[in-house]
This record gives sequence, structure tokens and C-alpha cells, in this order.
Amino acid sequence: MAVCVISITESGRNCLGVTLLLLNLSLAMIAFILVIVGITLSFIFNQQKDLLQNFNYRTKADLVMFSGIALMIFHLLGAKLCSDFGNIQTRQRSLKLAFPFLGLLFVAVMLLIFVSISASRVAATMQQGSEKAFLNLMESYHSDKDKKKQIDRIQITHKCCGSIGYK
Repeated sequence: MAVCVISITESGRNCLGVTLLLLNLSLAMIAFILVIVGITLSFIFNQQKDLLQNFNYRTKADLVMFSGIALMIFHLLGAKLCSDFGNIQTRQRSLKLAFPFLGLLFVAVMLLIFVSISASRVAATMQQGSEKAFLNLMESYHSDKDKKKQIDRIQITHKCCGSIGYK
């Protein structure tokens, strides 16, 4: 039983389909940016693997990339479905896919919540882990040239202690 019946003309349905198509395509682009962020995180984490030795950085970057890819595929399918809803010839065929798509939409929202919670936990543990790793790296600063280069690069990049002088 419908609670509120809204009559939409055929041109209105077409405009709504195009609007939802553009919305899904823009969300797919945001998901693509999320994939790029995951690749960048993986690259940055790989550069500082000595500093992150006790931190499982691979799974975190892979989780961000997987989420971006899954959301991108989901929104591209959503764009196709919304385009079909706006077209009178393909509307009946695509109505069968409406409820499974809404279920997938719920899964996508849960995935985003999971990734957000996981990312906030990672940020908190990385701060503590990086302090411990710096202390471990400083012990071999003068003996290991690779670790010395890493620490010097971090100091210069962040303009912190020892980047200009040791005063």
C-alpha cells in the first residue's frame, strides 16, 4: 500500500533517470579517487617499511583499494540501472533488479562505515607505532646507512629536529 502517491510524467522520469545516472557516475569517480588514495598509501607505506615494521600496512592499503574498486563497480552498475529506469523501453526489465540493487546499496553503506572505522583505528595505532619505530631506528642510526637515509629524509620532509642543524 502506497503511503504517498506521486505522479511523474514520462519526461520527469527521464530527467530523474539522467540525474541519478550523473549522480552515480560522480560517485564512481569518487570511488576511483579512493583507489588512487589506496595506491598512494601503499607506495608511501612501502617507502617507510623499516619505520612501519610492526604495523600491517599492506592490509590497510589493500582494504582502501578494494573498497574503492567495489564502490566504483557498484556505482557504474547503479548508473546503468538508473539510466534504464529513465527509459520507457528498458524500465520493466530493470524493475526486477531494483530490490537487489537496494540490498547492494545497504552493503555499500556498511562497507563505507567499516572502512571509516578501520581507517580511524589505523590512524591512532600508527601514531603510537611510529614513535616506537623511531626509537628502534635511532639505535642503528650511525651503523646502518639505509636507515640513516630514511630518518634524514623524514626529518627534511617534515622540517623537524636535525634537518638544518643539531641545535
